Amino acid sequence: MTELEKVIRILTEVRYLSLATLGDNSQPWISTIFYAYNKNLDFIWMSKKDTRHSQNIEKNPSVALNMYWVGPGHDNVDALYIEAQAQEITGLRATIASLSTYTQRLLQQKFFNSSEAKKFLAHPEDFLKEAPFRLYKASPTAVYKFVQLENWKDKLVDGRLAIPVPEIIKLI
Repeated sequence: MTELEKVIRILTEVRYLSLATLGDNSQPWISTIFYAYNKNLDFIWMSKKDTRHSQNIEKNPSVALNMYWVGPGHDNVDALYIEAQAQEITGLRATIASLSTYTQRLLQQKFFNSSEAKKFLAHPEDFLKEAPFRLYKASPTAVYKFVQLENWKDKLVDGRLAIPVPEIIKLI
């Protein structure tokens, strides 16, 4: 399996990612979120607008994402490290498109059945105006993949391999 194929495996098999934001006084914060991604590799999630990470994004859109894949065996692991710019999704058209992507992922991961998905999709207004929830997206500016570089004195030394975002987009 190529490194690029492993990136796609991580994207499709991992259910949750860690979202790192930076708040007031450069105070870091990390949140675990369920995500979906679209054909542009924008990561989409749902959050209340008063959560700490949502408030941080409003002030500073620079975020980091981490996705950790675990396979069978104690040393069968993989990960993605992503630098991105995040923002609240606004406007009815963008909300409907993002909600559709997010709902499709909920169905794929068996969080919803089709009846529940239809109800969820029927109310994009639940993510606009005075509603407490919002959809957010993070657009990657850089993607790095975990790699094992060498074995030094019987210890594995890991590193990061830059994976061009356009190469990932070609495969999704």
